Amino acid sequence: MGNEDDGTPVPGVGSVVIGAADPFLPEAIEMLWEMRREIDSMYGEVTTSPPPQEEFTVPRAAFLVARSGGAPVACGGLRPWDEVTGIIKRLYVSPAWRRKGIARQLMRELEAKAGELGYRRVMVDTGYLQSGAIALYASLGYVKVPCTGRKDVKDWGVCLEKGL
Repeated sequence: MGNEDDGTPVPGVGSVVIGAADPFLPEAIEMLWEMRREIDSMYGEVTTSPPPQEEFTVPRAAFLVARSGGAPVACGGLRPWDEVTGIIKRLYVSPAWRRKGIARQLMRELEAKAGELGYRRVMVDTGYLQSGAIALYASLGYVKVPCTGRKDVKDWGVCLEKGL
């Protein structure tokens, strides 16, 4: 994977373009750490292990970054869950760039990528305190499902899914 592809402009936010990126770039790793620190502060946790960016380098996976003037402002990834299901992980928008439609466009791009990769369903998970994320996912047609059996979801997790 290169640094980024040509990308897709975010409607209404002319300077923001979304494209594929290498999840091992230092700027991508820093965004993943920013996301983790924010989640840690919300739920009273302390994460010491690095973000698992290698999950976005397996077959049928993708990692996208939204950039403004070349600087990263948001990211999100897609990886396989099973043969027909992709899971969207690590969706994060820097606080100064929130409420501009970037997360919505990033989700649309990830869903389109899921379809290109042959998935028929996508899943997401978030935390119960992240009401903005839950509302975003619901507005995009995701429905809550039990997290039962998901070892990768914390006890504060909320799981949602959508057919493509």
